[in-house]
Amino acid sequence: MDNTEATALLRIHLDAYRHWTYEELVTLLGKPQVVELRGASGATYQAEVQVHWDDRPGGAVRVLGSVDDGGWRAFKPLCDDFIVAPDGTFVGSRSGYRSSRCGRLVCSRNVMAIGLKSVFPSNE
Repeated sequence: MDNTEATALLRIHLDAYRHWTYEELVTLLGKPQVVELRGASGATYQAEVQVHWDDRPGGAVRVLGSVDDGGWRAFKPLCDDFIVAPDGTFVGSRSGYRSSRCGRLVCSRNVMAIGLKSVFPSNE
C-alpha cells in the first residue's frame, strides 16, 4: 500500500465532512460511512468515517477516518480525525498515522478493535 497516496485520499475524503454542520455530523453517530477510493496509481482503498461523542453525549463530536487497502493494513489502518464543538467550531485536529491509537480504536471492520472506552474514558 502506498501510505502517501492513501493518506492524501483520506484527507481529501475527510475534508468533505469538515463542511458539514455539527447537527449533520450528529446524525452519523453509530452509522459508519464506508466508501471505496481509487488513487492516481490505480490502487483501490477502503475508507471508513465514523462519528463519536468526543467526551460526553451532547458535547463535541470526533470525526474519525481510516483507510486501508484490504490487506494486512486493515488491522492497522491509516487514520485522521477532527473534532467539532456544538457551536460548529473546530476544537482540535490531529493527522497522520497513529498506530497505537487509531489502529486499535473504532474501525468497525477491524476484528481486533478494543472499543472506545479504553481510549476515551467516560466520566461515569
